[in-house]
Amino acid sequence: MLEPACGRLRFAISLSDGSSIHLEDVKQLLDFPNRASRAICSLRITGEQETHPWEGLRAEVNLNPSHDFSGAVDYEVEGQDDRQVLGVADELEGVFESMGQSYSALAYSSPTTYGITGVCWGTGTILVLMGLILFHKHEHPHLGSAFVIVGDLLLFSILFPKWIRKKCFPAGVFVFGDGKKRYESVLRRRRLLFGAIVLTFLISFLGSLLATLLVR
Repeated sequence: MLEPACGRLRFAISLSDGSSIHLEDVKQLLDFPNRASRAICSLRITGEQETHPWEGLRAEVNLNPSHDFSGAVDYEVEGQDDRQVLGVADELEGVFESMGQSYSALAYSSPTTYGITGVCWGTGTILVLMGLILFHKHEHPHLGSAFVIVGDLLLFSILFPKWIRKKCFPAGVFVFGDGKKRYESVLRRRRLLFGAIVLTFLISFLGSLLATLLVR
């Protein structure tokens, strides 16, 4: 999209080992190994047109998934013709909106973080209490142990909300080279997390029914 308006594009990537590399075309970028030891952390794309009718138009796009969603994408368009500048800026905005993750509006918001933390804390506390009740009555000790273990895991998980967001809900991933495998790992962790949440609620619901029957 940028190339017709801004001519030849240049790419600069920052790597996880602290180094940076300048690339001359898209093929070099896509062929980059992107291994975990030298993973791409950020990407800058620049282009400046020198031929008519886009003469003087310059664009710079910065992609940095290590930031939160509000700062993961940043771009700047300059030129002599305001209509051209606005046209390219609108196209960029549309592309980035279509690329955004479905959870981007929620994953880094404080209400969502507090809500998930509250649910985990409440469910974990209930499970631990139910497990202790079963232990105290000396009935179903194995089930009581399961409740306490799952409850403790939930209570422990609220200590790492940022880790969960980073590992399961990143702002973006450079999915080429070995980055594709890392993104597949993100999807697996996300499915595991959702499965664990569903399983926890089922255990909590069934456990509360069982505890109610045993307390009577």
